[in-house]
Amino acid sequence: MSQKNVNLCWNIRGLNAAARRASVRNTVTSSGATIVCQETKIAHWSTHLVVDTLGQRFARKYMAFLASGTRGGILIAVDEIFFNPHNCSTTEYTVSADITLLL
Repeated sequence: MSQKNVNLCWNIRGLNAAARRASVRNTVTSSGATIVCQETKIAHWSTHLVVDTLGQRFARKYMAFLASGTRGGILIAVDEIFFNPHNCSTTEYTVSADITLLL
């Protein structure tokens, strides 16, 4: 397994629509992204929604600052094959994590 760090940061509208989530998932797959930072207006992220938006490799290692009304949120997700997030935290306006490369 080669080590891989491909970051994808994207501000896309309309993630409540299945077609838009499929478009994001296709971009994540085709770009080979291993770390995704997504601005979002989604108020609740579930594992199913993460898989639908980013793909199965991101299903277990994600953290989110949830949207509230018109105030946007942020989703950070990492490919479980390459990374492990820890020290995850949120504040009133941020989400952060230490991300360790798996060897």
